[in-house]
Amino acid sequence: MGLLLISFIMKWKNSIVFAVIIFFNISAFSQDVSGTIVRVQDGDSFHLHTSDSTYTVRLNGIDCPEINQPFGEDARNFLRQYLSDSVIISLKTVDKYGRSISDVFYKDTLLNFLLVQNGLAWHYKKYSSDTILSNAEAQAKNLRLGLWKGENIVAPWDWRSGNYDQEKFIQNNEAKVFICVGGENTLFHSSSHCKDLSNCNSTVILVFPSEAISAYHKEKCAACFKSK
Repeated sequence: MGLLLISFIMKWKNSIVFAVIIFFNISAFSQDVSGTIVRVQDGDSFHLHTSDSTYTVRLNGIDCPEINQPFGEDARNFLRQYLSDSVIISLKTVDKYGRSISDVFYKDTLLNFLLVQNGLAWHYKKYSSDTILSNAEAQAKNLRLGLWKGENIVAPWDWRSGNYDQEKFIQNNEAKVFICVGGENTLFHSSSHCKDLSNCNSTVILVFPSEAISAYHKEKCAACFKSK
């Protein structure tokens, strides 16, 4: 069984350049590949493009808030600041979606752990029994760090399934929604994967519901915001 280690260095402002090292069964085979970070999707995933492939890297054992959830953008910005330096990616497995489930290290520190420790991610107990991550989550929750400051805390797996009071988040302006700027799309969405939003031929942005309604004259997408 091979071990994949990817080490890269990024020049953030001018150009994005990485030195990537991949090892499979180190004693028998090694290969150097240059790659580019093409997108930091959210707090627990990013895309790395090489000359012959694109890796979708998903941080192992954690689940960050979705990008439109409270603290979702904070989690992405937290991860992004570390990707502006040298990190090491240790591949654990590849999931059914083809994502590289990985531990990501900055120097000697596990970024997966840092995100949980700072209240920017949950320990993903469905897929991980790591006691260090579990203890980090308990401590962050006890100290009310990051997302644990909130009153209406929704785990990202419930957010993705719509298993929360969506109307409350709209009324309280607590989470952002996706809208298509321009074109004929007249709705705002809770999911970036909504079929209606996929037809957008313009720019998709995140705004608070109040702005979507007052500034962009959008209405709630019935497919995204299902009645309970």
